[in-house]
Amino acid sequence: MMRNRPVRSRFLCSVAVHPRRCVCHCSVSSAPRRRAITLVEAIMSIVLVGGLVLMALNTVGSAAVAQAQTGDSGRGQLLALALVSEIMKTSYADPESPGTVFGPEAGEVDGTRAAFDDVDDYQGWTESPLADANGVAIPDLPNGWTRTVNVQYANAANLKSSVDADPGIKRITVAVAHNGRTAAKLVALRTGDAVGPTIVVVVPTEPELEQLEQEIR
Repeated sequence: MMRNRPVRSRFLCSVAVHPRRCVCHCSVSSAPRRRAITLVEAIMSIVLVGGLVLMALNTVGSAAVAQAQTGDSGRGQLLALALVSEIMKTSYADPESPGTVFGPEAGEVDGTRAAFDDVDDYQGWTESPLADANGVAIPDLPNGWTRTVNVQYANAANLKSSVDADPGIKRITVAVAHNGRTAAKLVALRTGDAVGPTIVVVVPTEPELEQLEQEIR
């Protein structure tokens, strides 16, 4: 009597040999085959991640720039207001020789504003770094700040326009910039005694200008 002899095939099949019959048992592995990432998919993933990182950096950068500009605007307003206040404390015209020179008189230009005694002495004044009237640098102020002053005779009928002859009104514009970007601009109107009391307007709106024009007339 012959015994069954199982034979293993390379296809995971077992065969039992019998004198009268042959029984075959086969099994096929059902384990899924793992698909590798293609080069195109890898490149697309890199591009997608890079785009998201770039968007995040742009958002953070924009927020930082906006915050810095807001800080510059607030500081610029204070720096402009300080210089406007200094100018408005001086006389409308030179106390010694009124109406002779529009701008600083001889002997008043020494690199500081210490000798300025009337409004139009400040015409064309530019400074950087910023300092007080005596030339002492403003403490705790970073580099890159600039202040400029423009003084003109204002038209009583239209305060936004300028005239050559003295109508008794001077318009003072103080501009403050940081690293070349305008941070603040203030406008003040100064009148002589013959016209009326001193008028100070900071960033005048259209209704304010119209009202002032009516009062001056």
